[in-house]
Amino acid sequence: MRIKDKKGQMTEQYSGASQDEVTFLEMCKKTQYARFIERDSNIIKIEVEKQLEEYEILKVIEFDSDRKRMSVVVKRKADGKVLNFIKGADLSIIPKLSANSQVTAQADVTAMNDMASEGLRTLMFAVKELDSNVNVKEVSDVELETDIEMLGVTGLQDLL
Repeated sequence: MRIKDKKGQMTEQYSGASQDEVTFLEMCKKTQYARFIERDSNIIKIEVEKQLEEYEILKVIEFDSDRKRMSVVVKRKADGKVLNFIKGADLSIIPKLSANSQVTAQADVTAMNDMASEGLRTLMFAVKELDSNVNVKEVSDVELETDIEMLGVTGLQDLL
């Protein structure tokens, strides 16, 4: 959303279901890698490296305290690629990683452990590319969230 700051200038301010989401969006914008543009019930628009990307939301698997993760399955409009983006606690993400990602994600796990030892609340991000012809309504949530690839980890100071 756009609001006026103390100097009367218009600025973008994000709001989200969790402070982790807001902080992640702010970091992406600050590093000038990506910027959230807008979302409605069916479409997400982001700018990545100054290129507009649109994604159709196919399925949302909400966070719950048993799974300790959430997923959003999207189709990129430019090329039809279907991706499941997953975020969650390390204990819910690491066991779901593909065999290759189990090996390559060691630096992320080390960084996560370092952040946790500093008292930061950590969150892991992963992705799974799906067949572009898949009907996600016919695929189990378990299958959508298995054999995933690590994207990274964040650490957030809990101000509560």
